[in-house]
Amino acid sequence: VQRVINRVGLPNKHKASLSQSKTSLTDDSQSKVDAAIYPDDKLPMDGRPDWTHMRLFIEFKKGGTCNDPFDDDAADGQAESWAESRKKIRGQLLWYMRDVFLYQHRTGLYSLLINGPEFRAMRWDRSGVLVTRATNYAQDPVSLLRILWAFALLELPEQGSDPTAILLSPDSAEYKRMDIWGEEDSC
Repeated sequence: VQRVINRVGLPNKHKASLSQSKTSLTDDSQSKVDAAIYPDDKLPMDGRPDWTHMRLFIEFKKGGTCNDPFDDDAADGQAESWAESRKKIRGQLLWYMRDVFLYQHRTGLYSLLINGPEFRAMRWDRSGVLVTRATNYAQDPVSLLRILWAFALLELPEQGSDPTAILLSPDSAEYKRMDIWGEEDSC
């Protein structure tokens, strides 16, 4: 995926990075999402997820109903499936969403679940998740590329970044001031 996405070249200097086997050094939860889309200048080079700059996360599963947290054909119209294996995967996706919201000021977040030959696109916000029907990208590879391309064309607020917040760098005066204030308030 990383090679394909980066070779195709997403608009607005977005790139993919795999992080399947390493956790973030700054995250105590030890979460490790499989891949993510980042701005080119923030692309992690160490194989670890960077929750601070991630724009869209991607989770890979081997395929099959047991690895799909959603049910397109539910009789009651509820997309969430309550089978234990499916609840566990939904919880995993929720945890990744939590990590991004914890490290970034977000109004929403996009993600992809690639489950064998199918994928689902999701948009998360603080009230829940919107999810597409499962689409077979092996039969229609353009569908997955269209989703990624359309996402990369979005402006930051449309991607879910909060336009009213500014990420401070550790060497800025404001960042250092926050650390000082935090130490003064600690017990």
